[in-house]
Parts: sequence; C-alpha cells; structure tokens
Amino acid sequence: MYERLDSKRCRERTMQLLEEQLFCDMYATLKEITTEYNEPSPAELWDEAATRWKPLLASKRPQTFVEILKEELTEKYGERSSFLTLMILMYMMVAMFRPTKESPYHAYCTALAEATQGHPLLKRLWEGVRQTEDEEEKAGKKIGIVTSLLTEMKASGQAIDLDTIEHCILRFPSFDLQQRALEQADNLLRGTAWSQRSAQVQEKMFSMVKEQQDKQEQKQDKLADAVEKAANKKTNEFTVYPQPGSTTNLGCDQKNSDFKTYLPGAGASEEQSMLESNKKADEDVKIIR
Repeated sequence: MYERLDSKRCRERTMQLLEEQLFCDMYATLKEITTEYNEPSPAELWDEAATRWKPLLASKRPQTFVEILKEELTEKYGERSSFLTLMILMYMMVAMFRPTKESPYHAYCTALAEATQGHPLLKRLWEGVRQTEDEEEKAGKKIGIVTSLLTEMKASGQAIDLDTIEHCILRFPSFDLQQRALEQADNLLRGTAWSQRSAQVQEKMFSMVKEQQDKQEQKQDKLADAVEKAANKKTNEFTVYPQPGSTTNLGCDQKNSDFKTYLPGAGASEEQSMLESNKKADEDVKIIR
C-alpha cells in the first residue's frame, strides 16, 4: 500500500514544483479532483509521473508498456489516481517533445491517450487545465516552457542530460518560445555545465531563423520568376468554351471538358480551319486567347 506524504512534506514539494509551468497549469484542477476523491496530492502524482517517462521512452512497445503501467498504478493508488498520473505523464511528454505524426515520440503519446480515453474525469481535467493556461497567459505569468525534465533532474541530483534539454528547447515552433525556454533553462540550471551549452543553443536558434528566412525568400523568388515567365510566354494555344447566349458572358458556370478544345501551335491556316470547325458545332462561342 502506498504511504502518502505528510502535510508538511507535501506543502514543501508543492512549493518546489511551482517553478514548473505545467504543474502550475494543472495544479488547480488536480487539487480539486484529488481533494474531492481523497486521492494522493498533485505533487505526489506529479513525482510519480516524472519517474516514468524515461522507462517509457526506453520501451520498444509503448502500448504494452502503458497497459502494464496502468495496471501497476491502479494497484498502487487506485483507478482515479492511475488515470491522473497517466494524464500528467502525457502532458509532460507532449510539452517536452511536441510530437508530430512523424516524430518518434508520437507512438508514446498515442499509447497514453488510448489508455486514458473515455475516462469520466477526462473532460473535467482537460477543460480545467485549458482554463488555467488561459488565465496564466492573460496574467502574464506564462513561463513558456514545461520544465518537467529540468526540475526532476535538479531535484533528484541526476546528471544533467544536455542533449535532451537542447532538443526540448529547439522543438518549440517559434523563436520567441525557444528564447523563453532557453531563459528558463538558464535560470534553473545556473552554475551547471549547461552554462556553456546555452550559447551554442542560442546560435542554433539564430541559424534556424536565418534558414527559415532564406527558404521564404527562395519561395518568393520562385513565385516571382513563375509569374514573369507566364507574363512573357508566347503561346499558340487557345481554349474554346460554349457560351450560354451572350458574347460578353464567358460561360464559366458551364465549363466542361466535353466542350473544351485546345488548338496546337500550328500555322495560322490550321488554326483558322479548326476554329471554323468549332463554329459549325456551336455558333455561339467565344475564343479566349
């Protein structure tokens, strides 16, 4: 049977976790639910989830791993706390790695989503976290990075995995988010080996911005070239469409491949001959050059 933290230790741990933005986003809703059902505190469930993401990533069969983990957590805490722990773990994974369908982390998040799908508390938790996120953002309190990895390493005395931290920061989709993430990592890991790596990460961030700008300029140049070529292109190709009655009406609503005739780049006499042939089929046509 799980031995819960006493009130003092629980408060102390909660205060430590307030440095973690995701914990702040989830805390109010987790506190409400855990108090209502007399479940372990948000800090206890958070620490449980924080110990699980590394073994999960090490597993080559995430779905089976999560199923076994769910059973283990249910035996240890009960069904509700098992669900809450898996949800915290999924929020951590999404925040740290922001997995796309092509990402190697997508399968792990999918397994967690399937394990929690349909739970009676799912909508309540999701809506509560979303509301708190909005409130934090409006109040200007949003830190900008979820530091589950950083706080856990710091609290447990683990060796700092610089490559993983760098990966988490550079995964953010914009320079602003990356910069805020970098600033928080610098604050949390001040005085560690991260200090030297930080400058290198910032250089990579600037390089990514430059690369995006170059790609955008290349796209604009290609588009400009295509427009210029189209404007200067000489063509002997004509398209003939049937007209419903007026020579000023292009008849776009009646365009149909059955009525469209392409005139090849031949001599003027051949073109004229084909045009005359089309006129016999339908006298009311307009030739669009």
